[in-house]
Formats: sequence, structure tokens, C-alpha cells
Amino acid sequence: MFATLSSYRASGVRSAFAAKRARELGYGRVGHLDGGLSAWKDADGPMHVVDDHRW
Repeated sequence: MFATLSSYRASGVRSAFAAKRARELGYGRVGHLDGGLSAWKDADGPMHVVDDHRW
């Protein structure tokens, strides 16, 4: 089975660390959003906001 692990955070710093660590642990298909969600929003990347207050 092939699974992809993706990680993103606001600025991309912690997601880069998480992706690096996942690779060290043997995950093969790992990615992270370079520049984080902030960069994605600045580039007008598509967004779908879910207003869910169960958290």
C-alpha cells in the first residue's frame, strides 16, 4: 500500500521538521507545504474553510 503523508502549519517551519522526522522514521512519500499555509494564502491558493466548533 502506498500512502502519502503531508504536513502543513502556518509558517512551514514545524511542518518541515515533521516531514524530515517522518522520512527518518522510514516514511517514503512525505511532503510539506513550503512557506506554510501563510504562503499558500498569499499565493491565492484555493481554500475551503470549515466552520466546525467541535474542537
